[in-house]
Amino acid sequence: MRGLLRAWPGPTRDRIERLTGLDEAKWRDLARLFPALGADPGALAARARRTFALLAWHELSRARPRPRWDPAPPPRASELLLTAHAGNLRMLRYFLRSAGIPVATIVDETHFGNPKWRRLNEWVEERFPARFPHTLSSREPHRLRAALSRGSLLAAIDRIHRPPPGADDRSARVPFLGGSLEIELAPLRLARLAGVAARPVFITAPDARLTITVGERLPGDEAEAARAFGDLLDRTARASPGDFDGFTHRYLAGNAAGS
Repeated sequence: MRGLLRAWPGPTRDRIERLTGLDEAKWRDLARLFPALGADPGALAARARRTFALLAWHELSRARPRPRWDPAPPPRASELLLTAHAGNLRMLRYFLRSAGIPVATIVDETHFGNPKWRRLNEWVEERFPARFPHTLSSREPHRLRAALSRGSLLAAIDRIHRPPPGADDRSARVPFLGGSLEIELAPLRLARLAGVAARPVFITAPDARLTITVGERLPGDEAEAARAFGDLLDRTARASPGDFDGFTHRYLAGNAAGS
C-alpha cells in the first residue's frame, strides 16, 4: 500500500482546490507566511488528503486496526485529549475507540444531526462497542465534566472561529510551520476542574504511514501547557505538513494578518 501511494501521480492543478478548499493564490499566500509548508503546498496538501483517506479507511476496515502509535496509545484512564485539525478528527476518534479508549469529540452545535456521520458512528460502535457518546456539545460544560468521570474527551484547540459571547475566550499563540497559530485555553481549564490530565494527540500520515502521535501529560500551568502543546504540534506538522487539512488552512488564509 505504501509503495503504491508513493508511486501514485500527484493531483492535477484543477483538482487541488476541489480537494483542499483553497485556490492557488491562497496557497501562495500561505507559503509566504508559513515557509515550512514548502514551495508547492497546495499540491502537497491535495496529495496528503487523498493519501490519508485511503490509508485511514484501509486500516479501519481491518478486524484489528493497527495504526502506528508513536510511542504508544494513551492510557485508558479518563483524560482530555487535545489535538488540531490535522488528518481527520473523526478518524482519530475511531482509532482511539478501536484501541479500547472510550472517547467523545467536543463539537459545536452546528456539527450535530448529519445522517452520514451518524451511520458511520453506528458502524464503529458495532465493531468497537464503548457505550459512550461519540460527540458532546461544547455548550454543555456540565455534561462534559460528567463524561470525564466515565471516559475521555477529544478537542481540537486550534482556533478556527471566535467562541460565542460569554464563553471563555482566552487563547495563546504557539509556533506553527515557521509562523504561529492561535490555540484555545478553555479546554485546559476544563481538565483542571474535572481533575483529569490533558494530553496532546495528533493523527497524520508521514511517508504514507498512518501515525498517531501521543504526547506526554501537559503541565498544570496553562502557559507551560500551551508551550508544550505547541512544541509537539509544530514538530508533528513539520514531519507531515500536508496533513494539516483544509479547515486549518482556510483559517490561516483568512487570518494571515494575525499570524
